[in-house]
Order: sequence, then C-alpha cells, then structure tokens
Amino acid sequence: MSNKTTLMVLGIIIALIVVGGIIYYSQSQTGSDAAGSDEATLQELNDLIEEGSGIPDISTPSANPLDSVAPSGNPIEKANPFTNDYANPFE
Repeated sequence: MSNKTTLMVLGIIIALIVVGGIIYYSQSQTGSDAAGSDEATLQELNDLIEEGSGIPDISTPSANPLDSVAPSGNPIEKANPFTNDYANPFE
C-alpha cells in the first residue's frame, strides 16, 4: 500500500476508536440513578413553573423610542445635489 492509503486507513481506525470510546463512556454514565435524578429534576422544574419565578415580566414600550432621537425628514432629499439641476438624458 502507498503511504497515502496507509494514513487514510489509520485515520479511519482512530476515528472509529474515538467514536466507540465516546459511545461506551456515555452509556456507562447512564444507570439506575439516572431515572431518579430525572424525576427529581422534573419535579423541581414543575415547582418553579407553578411558582412563576422563572417567567420574567416583559412589557412593551407604549411609543417608538427613536422618535425623540432620530431626525425628521428624508436624508436623501437633503443630501442629493442633483434634485433641481439634473435632467435625465434618456427621457
């Protein structure tokens, strides 16, 4: 085999070993404790939802906040130097 093919095969083998290790580790972390802790977590979340402490009060502004900051008028009309002097040659 050539050097390039050997490196490709080694890369695939290493990738398979890493994926297998990740799968083994993730499955070994789940056990009989996981079901009890999930139920406890669910109960805590339900308690928080019932209390309403996790929901922030969101109010919408009554007016546009940029009305006082933004200048009025069309900036193109003020900055266009060709408003009166320009004649379209194709008309």
